[in-house]
Amino acid sequence: MTVSSIITDLVNINQDRSNGFANAASQSAEEDVRSLFNDLAAQSLLFINELREYMKTKTELPSGETVASGTIYAQWAYIKKKVESAERDQLLSWCQEMETAVYDAYMQVKKEMDIPDDFRAIVDKHGSAIQDKDGKIIKLMNPQPAR
Repeated sequence: MTVSSIITDLVNINQDRSNGFANAASQSAEEDVRSLFNDLAAQSLLFINELREYMKTKTELPSGETVASGTIYAQWAYIKKKVESAERDQLLSWCQEMETAVYDAYMQVKKEMDIPDDFRAIVDKHGSAIQDKDGKIIKLMNPQPAR
């Protein structure tokens, strides 16, 4: 895979992530859940801008590649189909699974792809931010009892 095709896959994953979390936010009646999901949707839009800027300045634009044919995107597409319920626990569980899949896609790029160091730094930064937000989902799934 070329760096351009990897970026294309990550952009598409983040677009789906943003749309998925915006949809999940609209399905939640709880402010804490809605707020986190809106933050996650916005985070993906920032990632998309950063990835596109990198592609524009550092790589050749892909020619003839279709996003849906990308290896990373194909693995992600399976996970995104799972949201079907607005129940808090199910919604949080789905979103946590989605975050794990997105994080795994980033880690696959990092481990298996020969990418430039400056692009690896972007992948690391996005992966860390995704992992941080995943921890916030887990906290909402397992709230600590009041003392």
